[in-house]
This record gives sequence, structure tokens and C-alpha cells, in this order.
Amino acid sequence: MPAAIFNDFAGLVWLGTGGAATTLSGLASLRGHRRMRSVYVSITGFRLNGWWHWPRFWWHTLRSIAQARRAHGNLRVEARIINGVHHTLTIWTDERAMRAFLTVGAHLNAMKAYRSLGSGRTLGFAAHQPPDWEAALHRWITEAREV
Repeated sequence: MPAAIFNDFAGLVWLGTGGAATTLSGLASLRGHRRMRSVYVSITGFRLNGWWHWPRFWWHTLRSIAQARRAHGNLRVEARIINGVHHTLTIWTDERAMRAFLTVGAHLNAMKAYRSLGSGRTLGFAAHQPPDWEAALHRWITEAREV
């Protein structure tokens, strides 16, 4: 079997001629390759000040989700309500892509309305692979900061 390199969420993977897979970071010292790539994860949680804010909140949320799905570098966008908290989980190619999305368009307008609608916490971190909801939520509970 010929050697091959392919890309998956965990980073670049090298398939040697014997078929054994190893990350390029494991070969870096031998071949001078870059370290394993990672993704950037952002998880937010928002609690509304009252039910009367739902229409305005969802208007901003749906527009921001649509913007995120179109944003360069976005790999995944999900939203869930967990224990009365409105969460978003987004996965990006890198932090720079997430920050480019953060301060323009619908998301910028949502951030301007943020304080009048409720309060929340956010967490961003690099990971070797996209976490599932349970893992991301656990990190959000223990590490997120008030914004």
C-alpha cells in the first residue's frame, strides 16, 4: 500500500506503507513536519431576563446562526436549550476564523443587544478534535467566564 496523507478532524494523519496510521506530529522530529492541527471550539450559554425577550432573542439567534454557517472557517454550528440556558456550540478551523465572525454582521448586532436581553457565559478553547455536547458542556460549566 503506498504512503498517503489525509486530513480529518483530529489533524493530519500519515498512513505509512504498512498501513499503520500515526499523526504527523509523531513524525515531526523525523521529517520536520508541522505539529498536529487542531480546531477551535466556542461554547456559550445565555439566560434570558424574562420570557418577553424570547422573540427578540430568537430573531438575533437565528440570524447569527445563519451568519456562522456561512462564515469562512466554520465547521459546525449547533444550538440547544439545557436547564433553561440557551447554548451554542461552534467549531472553527482556528481562533482567527471565529474572531472574524464574532464582530461583524448579525452577531455584532446580537452582541449589542446582549445586556438588554439577559446574561451569559462563554468559553473558547483549542482541541485536537471536536468535542461532543457532553464534553463541551462540562468544560463550559467548569471554565466559562461571565461576559
